[in-house]
Amino acid sequence: MSKAGRKRMMEILFYIGEGYLLIVVFMVMMQRHLMYHPSQSFDVNPAMHHIDVITYKTADDLSLTSWYISPKNNMPVFVLFHGNAGNISNRVYKQEFFTKSGYGFLLAEYRGFGNNPGSPSEDGFYNDARAAMNWLIKTQKIDESRIIIYGESIGSGPASQMAVEYKKAKALILEAPFTSATNLASDIYPWLLAVKFLTFDKYDNIDKAAYFSMPVLIVNGDKDSVIPYVHGERLIQAVGSPIKKLVTLKGGNHTDLSDFGALGIMQNFIEGK
Repeated sequence: MSKAGRKRMMEILFYIGEGYLLIVVFMVMMQRHLMYHPSQSFDVNPAMHHIDVITYKTADDLSLTSWYISPKNNMPVFVLFHGNAGNISNRVYKQEFFTKSGYGFLLAEYRGFGNNPGSPSEDGFYNDARAAMNWLIKTQKIDESRIIIYGESIGSGPASQMAVEYKKAKALILEAPFTSATNLASDIYPWLLAVKFLTFDKYDNIDKAAYFSMPVLIVNGDKDSVIPYVHGERLIQAVGSPIKKLVTLKGGNHTDLSDFGALGIMQNFIEGK
């Protein structure tokens, strides 16, 4: 190659490298906008579903609004930490499924979702989850051993953290979880080098799994187009609890697992069936 040709090649490589760095900088700056998609509008009126609208404060002094139905006859209480999009109103059907059997159900809302103040982040979600758990335990006098921690998609992050902090919980249910947000980012953006060091919110569920002491159920769909179901397989292998189960629903995607019987599977697991 001639000197001029080598020079031209170096210029091309420089521009490619410069373009790559600009994309990386953009991805880093925008990552929370890519990760969280909150909605402030509600699909349903809670009063029409006999749901109590409740509030509690986080450790960093945010007042969060969530939705709650009390249990009947000292039944266990589910606390749901939902996925990265929409808000609690999109999950009322899950609440209704369990409350018709007498379970209590707290649709725990995050900061920045459903008209709540603040902006989503990993540490923020953990604060929000603690506030929800403490509200149940301290205000509603629900013993920790009666609480079922339920995490959906990115909600598997705060659910896993709560399972480590509230070890006496009755059970942990993870629906379409990931091993970690950094591992998922590597799956989605394999060309993004050093993603582990560039991700703000890591949600390292797999590092916490060895400390899960309560019964653990993971429900996945084998056609999940958002989080590959192999994440669930790896996560269940890391779980330290002697009582653990992975259910892979054939044909299930990411947000349609209830159509494949996921909620019934969860109830049977809780009831030892």
